[in-house]
Amino acid sequence: MNKKTITLFILLTIGILLGIIVLESNRTKGLTKSLDEVLSSKNVVYFYGNTCPRCKDLEDFIDNNKIEEKIIIVKKEVYNNQSNSIVLSKVAEKCNIKSSDIGVPFVYFEGKCLIGEPDIKRLLSEKAGLEVIESSSTPTQ
Repeated sequence: MNKKTITLFILLTIGILLGIIVLESNRTKGLTKSLDEVLSSKNVVYFYGNTCPRCKDLEDFIDNNKIEEKIIIVKKEVYNNQSNSIVLSKVAEKCNIKSSDIGVPFVYFEGKCLIGEPDIKRLLSEKAGLEVIESSSTPTQ
């Protein structure tokens, strides 16, 4: 190899490495911003999986009771969105939830984490002004 080829190879390698560093830095900044937005949100932040059966039941509950007409719910899909999945892990960590105990549906609201359909339905019903009938957990207006 001649001197020009070696120099070009070195410059190209340095350029690629700098590009990787910049991209990784931007990704980390994006995750930090997203985490900060969740932790400071005044709205209900709902983490779900698009093929999760309990999440589907909760979505039906939200739709049937028109909850999104009454309160703002920020939705974050975690099965196919790695950034949202990482944010979910960080939020759960803030609530002292072990990674092995994290699951969906998961809600973060006012510094509290809720996992599971019954607790989340109760919170959403309360915030939307619905009355929960204790025996069936079916909300009424």
